[in-house]
Parts: sequence; structure tokens; C-alpha cells
Amino acid sequence: MNMENTKFLKILMRALYKIDGFDTRIRIKPESMLKQDLNLNDVDITQIIMVLEQKYKIKIDDKDRHKVITVNDLNNLFNVALLQDMEQIMLRQKKLTHILRTK
Repeated sequence: MNMENTKFLKILMRALYKIDGFDTRIRIKPESMLKQDLNLNDVDITQIIMVLEQKYKIKIDDKDRHKVITVNDLNNLFNVALLQDMEQIMLRQKKLTHILRTK
């Protein structure tokens, strides 16, 4: 996992514990499969992604949501989204700096 493992897992666990009927005795590991190991359905996974989007202030494309199979996949998805968001911010800053220097 790229993102700080314990931090991401703690945030994920908080999101999971909000799901009605989630078995809190299940041990969550990076290789845990969301549907098979954690007994989540598509609605649960969407709910978790929405909680994580709010926490990290990013938006995950719907087409990418269906690629998530394991906890590690979910972490990787958010790492990529955060990196893309940072790249866009840096590009905007670079453009703004260029505009300010040309005035």
C-alpha cells in the first residue's frame, strides 16, 4: 500500500463500521477482497468510496469504482486520484506564476 497504511486502514474501518450489519470482528488487511472477505455489496462499496472522497476531498470516476476488488485496490485508486489532484494544483500554480511574472 502506498498511502500511509495505518491511516488509510483506520479511515476505511470507520467507514466500514457505519455500514449496517458489517461484522466488526472481520480482520481487514490490504489483500482483503471487499465482496468475498468483507461481505460488502456494490452499495456498501459505493458508500465507502463516498466517505473516502469526502475525507480526501477528491472525486473518483465511476468507471474506476468497478475496478476495486481488494482493500489495496481501493488504496491504490485513492493514491492515483490524490496524485492527479496534486498535479492539477501544481499546473494551476505554474500557470498563475507565469501570468504574474508577465505583468
